[in-house]
Amino acid sequence: MLAGQSLGARPGWLGRVFCVSTCAALTFLLVAPAARSQDQPPSNNPAQSDKPNAGDTAPQSESKTGPAQSGPSQNGQSQTVPEEYRFAAGLYRQQRWDLAADAFRKFIKNHPDHERVPYARLYLGLTLVNADKYADARDVLRAYVRDYPQSKSLPDALYRAGECSYLLDDLKSADRELGRFVKDYPRHELVEWALPYLGDSKLRLKEPAAARDAFKTALEQFPRSRLADDSKFGLARAYEELHQDRSAAEMYEQLAEDKNGPRAPQALMNLATIRFRGGKFEEASQTFLRLPADFPKSSLVGAAHLNAGFALYELARYQRAMEEFDRAGADKRQAVAAGYWKGLSEKALGDYPQALGLLKATYDADPKGPLAEGAHYYWAECELRTGHFDKAKQLFLEGVEKFPKGDLADDGLHFAGEAAMLAGAIDEAKKIVARFEKEHPQSPLRLHEQILRARVLNAEASALLKEANRPDRPLNVAKAEQERRDAVALLEKVMAESHLPRTVALARFHLGRTLEDAGDFSKAVDVLAPLASQADQPKASSEAVDALALSGHALVAVGKFEPALAPLSKYLTLRPKGSLAERALADRAVAHTRL
Repeated sequence: MLAGQSLGARPGWLGRVFCVSTCAALTFLLVAPAARSQDQPPSNNPAQSDKPNAGDTAPQSESKTGPAQSGPSQNGQSQTVPEEYRFAAGLYRQQRWDLAADAFRKFIKNHPDHERVPYARLYLGLTLVNADKYADARDVLRAYVRDYPQSKSLPDALYRAGECSYLLDDLKSADRELGRFVKDYPRHELVEWALPYLGDSKLRLKEPAAARDAFKTALEQFPRSRLADDSKFGLARAYEELHQDRSAAEMYEQLAEDKNGPRAPQALMNLATIRFRGGKFEEASQTFLRLPADFPKSSLVGAAHLNAGFALYELARYQRAMEEFDRAGADKRQAVAAGYWKGLSEKALGDYPQALGLLKATYDADPKGPLAEGAHYYWAECELRTGHFDKAKQLFLEGVEKFPKGDLADDGLHFAGEAAMLAGAIDEAKKIVARFEKEHPQSPLRLHEQILRARVLNAEASALLKEANRPDRPLNVAKAEQERRDAVALLEKVMAESHLPRTVALARFHLGRTLEDAGDFSKAVDVLAPLASQADQPKASSEAVDALALSGHALVAVGKFEPALAPLSKYLTLRPKGSLAERALADRAVAHTRL
C-alpha cells in the first residue's frame, strides 16, 4: 500500500452492507390456514330464517382460510328454492369458485327480496375468499356485517373480513377488524386463527408490545393449535423488536429443536443472527452452520452459508469465510452476494488482482443490484492499490456518475482525486478536489479531503520548483513556498479539529512529509516522532511504518546521525523493498560514515 492512502476512509460501511444482506432472510411469514372447503356446500333448503346463523348450518369442514365454513343445511323441502340458488349451491359444492360467485350474484340480483338472499350474500363472500379475491370478498363481508348486525353468523363474517384485510396487507384494517372480533367474541372457535393474525398485524405496524400480548394469549389459549409454531415465532420476533434478545433466543432455540417443525430452519437462522448482532461471531458461525447440517433441504441453506461467511469475515478468518462464500454461491439466489464478499475477503488478504476480478464479475453480473455500487467502488479501489492509477480514477468517476445518490458517492469522488494525484495529473486532481468541496461540503470525509487538498498543494509546489530554467523561476519559487505554507496550515488545522486517531495520524504523516519537502527538517522530526513510535504496535498503520524512514531522513539532514540509525534500520527490517527503502538504505549509509 502506498504511504498515506487511506482507502477505508469511512469505517463501518461494510457493516451497512452486511445488515442489508442478513436481514433479507429474516422476513416474518405467518402460515395461512389450510386450503379449501372440502365437505359441505350451501344447500337448497328454503326452510330457514331470513338471517343465517350458526344453528342453520350443517357440520363444519375445513376451508382455505381457517377452520371450515359450512353451507346452509341440506334438510327440509327444496321445491320453493329458485333454480339460480340451487345452481350456485352446486357450483360451491364442486369448488368452482368463480362460477359460484357469478351464480350467487345472479340470484341476489334476480331475487332481491327472497329469504335466501342473506345466505347468498354470506356465501358469495366466502366463495370470493376461496377464489383469492380478497378485496371483493371483504366488500361483500363488510356489507353483510353492516346489514345483519343481529345475525348469528356475524362473528364469522367479521373474522373473514379482517382476515381478508390481513391477506391484502391492509394491516390497520386487519388490526381494527380482528381486534374487534377477538374482543367481542373471545370464545369463538376462529379466535384460534384471529390471534396470530392480529399479533402479526401488530408486529408489522411497529407495535411489538401489543404483538407480544396477542401471541402469548394465542399460546396460552391454544397451546396445541396448528398455528402454535407461528405464534411462537411471532412472539420471538416481538421480543427482538422489544430488544429482549435473551427471551427471543430461548424461543427460537425451542423452535429449532423440533426438526420437523415448519419454523425450525428460520428460527435457527434468526437465533444465529441474534448471536451475530451481539458480537458473538464464533458462536454465530457455528449456529448458522447448524442449519445446513440439520435441514439440508431447506431453502435457507445458501443464506446460512453466506451468513456463516459473514461471521468468519468479522473474525478475520478470511480463508474460512471464502469457503462458506463458495458454498453459498451454489445457490443462485446468493451467488452475487457470495462473489462480492469473496472479493472483499481476497482484498482483506491483500490479493488485489484476485479481488479485482471477483468484484468486477459481481458488478457485471448485476449492475443495477443492491451490491452494484459497492462492487464497483471496491473494484476501483483494487485498481488503485495495484498501481493502476488512471484506471482507478476512471472507475471512481464512473461510479460517481452511476450512483450519484449512493452511500459511496463522496468516497468515490475523494479517491478519484487521490488517483489523479498519484497519476501525476495535478491539475485534474485540483479540479476534483474543488468539485468534492462543492458537492459534499458536509461529508464525513471532509477532513480527509482537506488532507488531500494539502497533498495536491505540496505536489504542485514540487512541480513548480522542478522548472529551474524558466525565466519566471523567482515567481514560481515564491508561489511554491506559499502553497507549502498553505498545505502546512491545512494539515495543522485537520490535526487540531479531528478527534479520530486515524485521521490525525494521516494528517501528521503528510505534514511531516510536507515539512521535509519545504526543508524544515527539525520541525519534521518533532511532527513525525509520535507517529514513528507507533510502528512497533502489532497492527501499525502504513503511515506509522513509513514515518520511520521519513524521521531517519530528517535526522540525517539535521546532522543527528546516531539517532537516525534506529528508525532507518527498523524501517528496512519491516519494508526492505521499494523507493523509500532505497532512500533509507542510502541515509543509513550516510549516518554510518558520519559517526
